Amino acid sequence: MTDHPAPHALACDLIRTTALDAAARHRSGEADTAELSELRARVTDALEAWQAAGTLQRDVLVLVGRLAIALCSTAFEQYNWDAARFERWLCTFGDLVCADQQHPHPAGPTVMQVVAALAEDITSGTARTAAARRAQIAGPVGAYLRVGHEVEDARELVLVLAQWAGPHLATTLAHDTDLIGSHRLLRDLAGRGDAADEVEPHRSGSFAQLARRTARTLAWTVPCGLAGGLVQALFSSHALAGLGQDLATGLAAALVLSVLVVFARWEPS
Repeated sequence: MTDHPAPHALACDLIRTTALDAAARHRSGEADTAELSELRARVTDALEAWQAAGTLQRDVLVLVGRLAIALCSTAFEQYNWDAARFERWLCTFGDLVCADQQHPHPAGPTVMQVVAALAEDITSGTARTAAARRAQIAGPVGAYLRVGHEVEDARELVLVLAQWAGPHLATTLAHDTDLIGSHRLLRDLAGRGDAADEVEPHRSGSFAQLARRTARTLAWTVPCGLAGGLVQALFSSHALAGLGQDLATGLAAALVLSVLVVFARWEPS
């Protein structure tokens, strides 16, 4: 009986492999050309198994969608969850890809169509069903796959996405192999199976990113809390006598609000 690798498992494997390879190349400064041929063979075997099982179209959509979501997630994290910066990166990156790949059947522009279609899910935190996500990208993926060349064309889409998503993850995690291996993105892909398509895209981050977000939040909540305490003191019956107490109350409320705001938007990686 032929073993049919699941799309979520293959996505996890490809991202981990390319991320760890990027980290290794960052340390050594050398490119590993053998890695691409190994990835190509691995992807080809999976695609041919899906084709033989009659599930190629669906499984390719799932795999491509998960790789695209992974790329968007890591890029969004790399830009500290700033939607405007992420969207600028998306536009700039897309222009570079489309300008660079001018041969008759390039995978890059199609990949960017897929990424752009799913990017809003990341910035808005939208949770879509697996079927809805596949429907989002079925148009560009289906248009790219030529009759009689489905495996070949699907492989190019998958390899392009994997070679972008993995290095982005490695860069986001400062090429730390331990962090790469334990990152929540990979745990989600490995552990949730088909349910991973149903969940809200997560926003994971490091302690340093948490600290920066805390500082930004305190920058507006603390002044607001102090101002609220001052107003309360000025309009209360004991006026200036209770000013210190009211300011302390306002500051405490601001700090509590800061903690709630920060941790509501952060999950450990």
